[in-house]
Amino acid sequence: MKKETPFFPDWMACPACDRLHLKIPLQRGQVALCRRCGTRLRGRCFYGPDLPLALCLAALIAWIIAISLPFISIGISGQSQTISLPSAVLTLFQHRMPSLALFVGLLLILAPLCAILLLIYLLFFLRQNRKPPFYRFFLKLFAHARFWDMTDVYLVSIFVVLVKAVHMAEIHLAYGFWAFCLQVFFLQFAFAAMPVRDIWENLSQPPLPPTPLPGKEARKAGLAPCHTCGRLHTLATPSCTRCASPMHARKPQSLNRTLALTLTALILYIPANLYPIMIVENFGQSLSSTILGGVILLWQDKAFLIASVVFFASVFIPMAKLLALFYLIICVRFRTIACPRDQTALYRLTEFIGKWSMVDVFVVATLAAMVQMGRIATIEPGIAATAFAGMVVITLFAAETFDPRLLWDRPSQENDAHEPACL
Repeated sequence: MKKETPFFPDWMACPACDRLHLKIPLQRGQVALCRRCGTRLRGRCFYGPDLPLALCLAALIAWIIAISLPFISIGISGQSQTISLPSAVLTLFQHRMPSLALFVGLLLILAPLCAILLLIYLLFFLRQNRKPPFYRFFLKLFAHARFWDMTDVYLVSIFVVLVKAVHMAEIHLAYGFWAFCLQVFFLQFAFAAMPVRDIWENLSQPPLPPTPLPGKEARKAGLAPCHTCGRLHTLATPSCTRCASPMHARKPQSLNRTLALTLTALILYIPANLYPIMIVENFGQSLSSTILGGVILLWQDKAFLIASVVFFASVFIPMAKLLALFYLIICVRFRTIACPRDQTALYRLTEFIGKWSMVDVFVVATLAAMVQMGRIATIEPGIAATAFAGMVVITLFAAETFDPRLLWDRPSQENDAHEPACL
């Protein structure tokens, strides 16, 4: 290995297990997977950047229509109210619900718009085989916007709203809702066709002739991949030569930060389930319900599917994610390395399902924005809504701060490197 070489563009390290792989040319539609843990390393879209660019343009048109047109209307005792997504945010602000207003505005309006515009900007230059100006900044910003886009979760919450309010009101889905559905479909399809790591790879220089590296793991070979773009560097490199992010062999203080965030989420989980998440006032009568109480009410109304979805998203997933994070922390702390592949799969599952716990928060926010009719009917969020939203966000951060490569750090006698598996 040449010591003067600061990075190795012809090699890559698995972000989950640190296994070194040689970059091989990929055909259209092929995906490279880690041979040890099965993590996706890189891929090549079958239609190149044209397909995700077309999807993003379609998503932008759908976003404009979804914002401009009425989204949903509700009628109770002869009174009706129609809202759009922007008016829902204003209604929540006007009725002193700033936290829910910020959640709806940032996660459902601003984040998807930023993701769409940034991806269009990047793909426009990528299609011409050119590097976009300030591509490092915009690509990092796109990764954050994609992380906070929760429009797919909100789509599920709308169906829960329909079932919850069917007995007390007449609800109609307007054109804005159907445009929103198209926006979610196009945007999620574009995300799947062009992941962030693939964009970084496409913006890189052509690979050089392979440099032989000792060992199967990057850290044991004196190397470390960038946490942002994945480029492989020597451990002495202070910052990434491609994205300028600080270089670390492992995420700094990963275990301590994950443990602190998980404990904080566990503390918030208690009031989130004990206190009311929604308060309904109907003709002077007040009725409050907890998360589990809402599930029981849906089950009594024979809405078995929706009750199961709410229970799974709001009760089972948060607890399962907390238990999984504690389990992974224990595995790293006490060097439980019997099955790191299964532990890595558990981490990927935990990372994927985390945002779906926001279903109940979006349900409360939507109902609180729609049902503001004075003495006839009013819905207000309970204190549990804030605690539950905070718990979900903190668990998202906890999963991000955990470094799955810690599960694989152990003495090994293996001393060779392999090409990734291709699908």
